[in-house]
Amino acid sequence: MGTPGQRLNRAGRQADAVFTILHFFGKPYDHVATSVVCTEGGPTGSACNGQPVIHSRSMGADGLVARQPAPWTNRPRAVLLARFSLYRQCNSCPGWRQVLSPGAQGRPHARMGLPKPGFHMRIASEWLRWCTSACPDRSVHREGCTYISVRTEMHAQRRGEGRGMAWREQLRKGLLNGGSALELAWRHLVCRLLNLRRRFLRRLLPDYPILVLDQPLSERAPTFPWWLAYVPGLRRPLSLEAIAEALERIAQDPDIRGVLFLVKGAHLTLAQAQSMAALFSRFRTWSMAVRPDGSVPAQVVVYLEQMDAASYVMASAADRVIAPPLATWDVLGLLVAPSFWKESLARIGLAFDVVRVAPWKSAMDMFSQAEMSREDREQLNWLLDSLYADIVQAIAQGRGMPPEEVQAQIDRAPLTAPQAQAAGLLDHVAYEDELPALLGTAEQPARLQLYVRCRGLLYRRPQRRHPQAVGVLSLQGLIVPGESRRFPLPVPILGEQTMGSTTVQQMVRAARQDRRLAAVVVHVDSRGGSALASDLIWRELTLLAEEKPVVIYMGNVAASGGYYIATPGHRIVAQSATLTGSIGVVVAKPVTQGAFERLHARREVIRRGANADLYRDTAPWTPDQRQKLTEQVFYVYDQFKERVASGRKLDLAGLDEIASGKVWTGRQALERGLVDELGDFGRAVELACQAAGLPVDGTVRTVPVTPPRRWLLATPAEAARTLLRLVGEPGRVWRSLLALEGPPGPATQEHLWLLALNVPASPAG
Repeated sequence: MGTPGQRLNRAGRQADAVFTILHFFGKPYDHVATSVVCTEGGPTGSACNGQPVIHSRSMGADGLVARQPAPWTNRPRAVLLARFSLYRQCNSCPGWRQVLSPGAQGRPHARMGLPKPGFHMRIASEWLRWCTSACPDRSVHREGCTYISVRTEMHAQRRGEGRGMAWREQLRKGLLNGGSALELAWRHLVCRLLNLRRRFLRRLLPDYPILVLDQPLSERAPTFPWWLAYVPGLRRPLSLEAIAEALERIAQDPDIRGVLFLVKGAHLTLAQAQSMAALFSRFRTWSMAVRPDGSVPAQVVVYLEQMDAASYVMASAADRVIAPPLATWDVLGLLVAPSFWKESLARIGLAFDVVRVAPWKSAMDMFSQAEMSREDREQLNWLLDSLYADIVQAIAQGRGMPPEEVQAQIDRAPLTAPQAQAAGLLDHVAYEDELPALLGTAEQPARLQLYVRCRGLLYRRPQRRHPQAVGVLSLQGLIVPGESRRFPLPVPILGEQTMGSTTVQQMVRAARQDRRLAAVVVHVDSRGGSALASDLIWRELTLLAEEKPVVIYMGNVAASGGYYIATPGHRIVAQSATLTGSIGVVVAKPVTQGAFERLHARREVIRRGANADLYRDTAPWTPDQRQKLTEQVFYVYDQFKERVASGRKLDLAGLDEIASGKVWTGRQALERGLVDELGDFGRAVELACQAAGLPVDGTVRTVPVTPPRRWLLATPAEAARTLLRLVGEPGRVWRSLLALEGPPGPATQEHLWLLALNVPASPAG
């Protein structure tokens, strides 16, 4: 077996051999960390004093101790230096004493980059036995032995930081810089040609480009196949992302006087209205950057055909608000009217068994309760108080009115357009055809044109794009296991979007491997879903956060499972009207036994196993089954709280005060430490750039991270197969339809759910 020194030399040679093999296959490492672990052994084990003694050393290029590996910061360049030292501690020696000098020292290997930054590996475990009883003379006695383990740890460094790949890295950077220079030159050439064309067609340039809001608004533009753009009569959904790009494009032209929004049938949530108000402020800032000193910024004009709470909150942030004469100011306040179906379902013999963590977790109360619980009433009241205060504050700030006056006008509503103008809530009352004269003069009316028709005439400014980008992960819909579902055409029932854990895992892994992405912004808009699927997504986002900065942006709702998957983020941004929280678990199932009895139908049940019917609708839960489910629910709930406590740096013991299924608005969540900042999606991108060390000047692109592309006919073909399967299996038809459509279907397919179905779908009444 040899002496301890010989064994140590053998460990060093083994490590060198492994390093050489890894180097040959393109996976070298930047430094080696050697750990010496003292464990109790022998008759007494006194050498360790009952405690393992660990000494670690990791050597760098110049003999310096290498820094701890950080996911997105550059570490000092280091060589592969296998340097082993053996220490031991005994009762008669003060502190540490070197017993055996290093006998194995690995040769410095060429420094190369890794294909997977952040990779960690532990190899070459060599066990040594050093028998000692006295330190000074290092005498060896068999009656007191200490077992010592030497482990060789290697931490990967980022590709291109090593010396061995220097020429390749320099070549790659040279090609990138050359490509960037050519791209910039091409941009300058194209912009000059288009601006020259603009000079000749300047008389066609409008004073106010028009953006029409006539359909429901989403936060991010969904990715559809290219051929859908050529389908007659099919319009792309309107999104805040597309509006932000249009406003930034319009603001770059110094000859544009402003932008006109025609609000016709748009259905906004309060969180979306707050995002639009933030975009108006950004538009003014962008326009001032290209205008001479002393000039006024471009104006934002909103023409409202309907004036509900959310639409008017958006319009109050504009410079001018105009409405037609017969429009009605319908800012009436907020209303929530949940319905309860327990007694109605009991008439047909249906019932629901529910196990939950707390009364505030009221996701299934509409089926299991006959009336609203005291806790749920208290929760809805604090939500309405916060949202109502946001509405009053936004209108008061935008229109320059005291909050008391705004509350008085809300209590007076509905108001006619002339009454609203007299109260200072509108600037003008006019028809749409009167807008040119109103925005200009009678002699020289303002030129108005749709943005899609005039964007080619707008002034173009060449901008050098940063080589790195910020990835955008859009996670929306019900969280379910498997693949996400979004049909390109609006198919009834089957057209709802779901967030599949398998699809999200692929997207997150693609973001981790994409070297262009220096940071990732995750847009979450979900009421939750399957506990298992939520945890799988959480795990992937946690691994991503270890390598790159991750900033979470919450949309309208990020509650229950939606908040679960948001906890790995380094920063969480939400609007003040975002509904979040609902940290809790619920399990439920329908019981159809009474329905069979009322219909005089007979169903025979044959089973094997005491709990074979645990998740079936044949019978209610027995006391023993309910106890098992309660233990399972609270186990998942404890895991949920640990995720929140570790991710948000909160005290686990006091987390029940803000958890227990309670729903909060974004402002309330900020006060309780569940989010870091109130802001819009643009603010989340700025935080991601700051965390990654990128400039916050608009030169960094945002790149959507999409799931792997499928064949064009895969989704319609799969839809046809799904319909045939539903028709061919009548026993599963109703469960499958409900699972695709929404509640209560999820409770019949999955076991444990992190759902927040009790939050208002639209905060505006």
